[in-house]
Amino acid sequence: MYKKFVFTLVLAMLLAPLGIEAKDKKKEKKDEVPQLLNYPSAEWGEYRMHGGELVIKGNVTVDDPAQLKQLNTNVKVIIRDYIVRKEQTLPVKFEEDGTFALNIHVPYPMFVLVYPLAQVYACPGDTVELTFDATKPMQKPGDNVTLSGKGVSAEASKLFFPIMYKYLMALKEETHVAHPDSLLNWRDTQVEKLDDLVRQMNAGLPELEGCSSMTSDVLRTFLVSQYLYEICDRYDMFMDFLKENEGVYDIDKEAYWQQYFSFVAPREKYLLDNPLLMVAGDEFFFNRMEYTLMNPVQ
Repeated sequence: MYKKFVFTLVLAMLLAPLGIEAKDKKKEKKDEVPQLLNYPSAEWGEYRMHGGELVIKGNVTVDDPAQLKQLNTNVKVIIRDYIVRKEQTLPVKFEEDGTFALNIHVPYPMFVLVYPLAQVYACPGDTVELTFDATKPMQKPGDNVTLSGKGVSAEASKLFFPIMYKYLMALKEETHVAHPDSLLNWRDTQVEKLDDLVRQMNAGLPELEGCSSMTSDVLRTFLVSQYLYEICDRYDMFMDFLKENEGVYDIDKEAYWQQYFSFVAPREKYLLDNPLLMVAGDEFFFNRMEYTLMNPVQ
């Protein structure tokens, strides 16, 4: 301990003559981590953080009545309460004219899945309208689906897929995770992308222009949460690889965890200490938060 103290003191003395220039460089390096501005966009009391009921309704277009019967069998609303770890599945009943209406209760505003058609935002007191054209092939989630309605739920649901595909597709690239150094390099790249995204948000995402404060904050929070989720997920995959290939790498897991997640602390204000995560993250995000980020040694 004494030798470490002496070394630190000597190092500080050697750096001292650099003067103001060294301090300025240090300050510039610190300023490289952007923080979300105008966030939250409103006072907390203006947000709906409570539970309640909303309506999901809509209609489908089919070629054959048999398709309607198939939809009645397959389409369902899935509500996942990640606080108490409970999942509720509600069947969607289509009438003969292709319309449906469903009242659902959510414990707090959250994303719910209208499986397999779309993910929608569910905020108490709102209405989400979903129109689906089953006569056309669906290549990816959200295809042939039109979302509208009233309130935050309609705004956020309508913008969810366009924003996700525009700002998150680069995050979903395949990654080689079988080497500790390659994973750290990938992590660095993703953190750079995250910082670039935050800078874009601070300049103003055109898709969010004219949206309510809560819609803007929910979607911005969802975007940054997905970066943390993916970075956690790749770490989790690498730990699984180490378990399956014991002895292939001799690493200190605790030290590696600290190094891998060192990017979180400078971004803590919006990645961790952020009440909006509770109404804008999803169950996958919180699963990785609990079992990866908050569980360093596996």
